[in-house]
Amino acid sequence: MELSQAYATRIKQLMKENRVNLYKLSKMSGVPHPTISVLLSCKTKDPRSKTILNICRAFNMNYREFYDSALFDLENISDDD
Repeated sequence: MELSQAYATRIKQLMKENRVNLYKLSKMSGVPHPTISVLLSCKTKDPRSKTILNICRAFNMNYREFYDSALFDLENISDDD
């Protein structure tokens, strides 16, 4: 899996778990709707740290909790980005 896919999948998981749609996540995080859309469609290869930080804050979690997913295990990430 490419890293961009891991980000998109993780954010979608959190949205589903918290019953949050794209519009609500944008409002909660302060991250513009188009930025989140680009992330979820894997069109960005390397999201800004601040974007991920704001998404973490929206879900009331820290970076460690965000990245604490098998999606980000090194053996699951390809070098093809």
